[in-house]
Parts: sequence; structure tokens; C-alpha cells
Amino acid sequence: TKSRASASEKLDTLVKGCPADWLGQTGVLMAIGYAYGELGRLDTANRYLLAALEGEGTENTVTLHAVEQLGNFEARLAASVARSAKDTAAKQQAREELARAVQRLKGVLELAKTGERYALLASAYKRLASLHDDPQQIRDNLTLAATNYRLAHERALERKGLDPYPVLNWLSAAALLGTPVSDAETLFARSEAAAGERFAISRKFFEAV
Repeated sequence: TKSRASASEKLDTLVKGCPADWLGQTGVLMAIGYAYGELGRLDTANRYLLAALEGEGTENTVTLHAVEQLGNFEARLAASVARSAKDTAAKQQAREELARAVQRLKGVLELAKTGERYALLASAYKRLASLHDDPQQIRDNLTLAATNYRLAHERALERKGLDPYPVLNWLSAAALLGTPVSDAETLFARSEAAAGERFAISRKFFEAV
């Protein structure tokens, strides 16, 4: 959209005018990476987040959130590249890059388990399933997506209450796999109620959807 293009140009201008010593600070690099990610410029976002991860010394302030977002952006970018790939080799390379993003997300999850990380990993598996032509590969990755969305749902219940996002994705994946969830109707009703309550407070488009 025109507004996103305008915001992207403004961000480019800000970054170009950023003092060199600021660009050596991992906190600044992370902020720039997040901003480019929000604007959908994932390749640029990944460069800044990787630069932050590579920061040296005790002044490195990189967070696990930066690592998980890098994995998320890498997965989204690889999936986008694969969908527009013109030949088999390019598509295979994109699949391999997506698989590496999965490994990054799994590594963060092994350090500490959160609902957000389970959901990001599930999303990466879902994207990987969509890029395969082999039925078994599709099923295997979709099964992993369903499992991790379920784990994200269970984690959310433990910490903050029902989150509609992992629930709906879990049930969708289960339906595609032909493995229906016994209490699906109850989960749908609870998800609808939770989303309505959230939207009444946040008025965010995502909650309305």
C-alpha cells in the first residue's frame, strides 16, 4: 500500500542518517530489524537481526525474542521465495532455508518453552508443508504443525488463558489431517468468546478476524 511504501522510505532515511556508532549497538540493530520486519521487508530485517546476534562483548543486549523473530522472518521469507520460484532448484533451496529457520526456532524453544515459540515453530512447519509436493512430506510437516499449535494452546492456558490463534490453527490442521479433536465444538465456542472479549478491549483488526 501507499502508506506502507511511505513508511518504508522514511525508515530508510532514518537508518541512513543513523550515526555509525549507533549502528554498532545491538539494541539499535534489533529495533531496526523489527521495524523492517513490520513493513514486510524481511530480507533487510534479517540482515539487521543477524548483525545484532553477531555483536561482541558485554554490551551485546540481544534477546531471545530477537532470535525467535529472526527465525520467524527467515521462515516467512523462504516460503515467499519458494512460492515465486521459477525452477525446481530454486524451490528446493528455499525449502532448505525454511528448514534451517525451523532449526533456529527449535533451538530457541529448547532454551525456554513459551506459547509464542511453539506457535512460531508450528507456523514454520505449516509453511514447509505447503512447499512440498510429496504427500508424506506434506502430512509429516502438517502433523508437526498441529502438534506445536496444540502445545502453544496448552501453554497459553497455563499462563494467560485461552488464545484463539493457536486453537484455530490446531483444529484446522487436524481437520486437514483427518484427525478430528473430540472437544472441537467447545474449543470453537471458547475461542469465539475469547476473541470477542479481546476485540472489545483492543479494537484490533487481528482480533476481529
